[in-house]
Amino acid sequence: MLVKWDNPRLVRATLALLLLASSAAAAPIATLLDEGVGGRAMAMGGVGAALANDATAIYWNPARLAGLKRREAAAAHAELADSRVDFAGYTQPEEDGGGAGLGLTYRNAPGRPAGDLETSDTVFTFAYSKNEIEDGAAGLALKYVRSRVPGKDAHTFATDFALSRKEEGRSTALVLRNAGPRLNYGGLHKDLPLTIALGFGYEKKPVAAGLDYEYRPRTGAHDVGVGAEYELFNGLFARGGWTTKDERAPALVVSRGFTIGGGLELGGLRLDYAFRPKAGRYHRADVAFRF
Repeated sequence: MLVKWDNPRLVRATLALLLLASSAAAAPIATLLDEGVGGRAMAMGGVGAALANDATAIYWNPARLAGLKRREAAAAHAELADSRVDFAGYTQPEEDGGGAGLGLTYRNAPGRPAGDLETSDTVFTFAYSKNEIEDGAAGLALKYVRSRVPGKDAHTFATDFALSRKEEGRSTALVLRNAGPRLNYGGLHKDLPLTIALGFGYEKKPVAAGLDYEYRPRTGAHDVGVGAEYELFNGLFARGGWTTKDERAPALVVSRGFTIGGGLELGGLRLDYAFRPKAGRYHRADVAFRF
């Protein structure tokens, strides 16, 4: 039997199958759940577990929501080497010192000319924190995850558990991210990027600094990020950091790049930007309003 490869539908179906079987079921969702969000944290080398102080705590550490004093609405956009990632979040403090938040994260990988195939991933998150420990808090995030490749949709749920403690400017955090059932792409399965994160932070104006260590038990991969922030003038921040993380192959490799960025706060308005010089196209920009 001869196969007629001049049939456009057959070519598209074949390319879709190859994409699904090789990398599309793996890299996109790992990038979305594991890459990180927010210009402040990413400019500081991906240090967010112990230092997240805005709506991006929904991603980094839901226990840090307990430290927020005002409601916040935030939006973030990232241009990565092969995709775009958008984040929108809303947080609200509770009277007892806890906090709650809603987040939406969306990743789009534009199709390539050969077949114009496109993948996308979406995560809806509800996060809640409560002051349950001395000088600290506990947090929980519930996620609905949807991943799409040509001709296939996969759905699952995931949970983050977090503990955070802060005393005299020093903070520590322990976070378990992305615990949940694997995605099922019509018989092909993909585990979520389960991650254990340990964070250390120091905050005393005009300086903030931190270190995050991440371990992924399902792959055995390790990553380290370290960074600092300095308030140059009232509301104007300079940031820099270093990380081993690469969205295509996370591992403990010292040669990976540095990160830089800055931020501006004007009343309730906050603007943040991050850039990674050695990662090709890598830009992040955030805007948030506290009220």
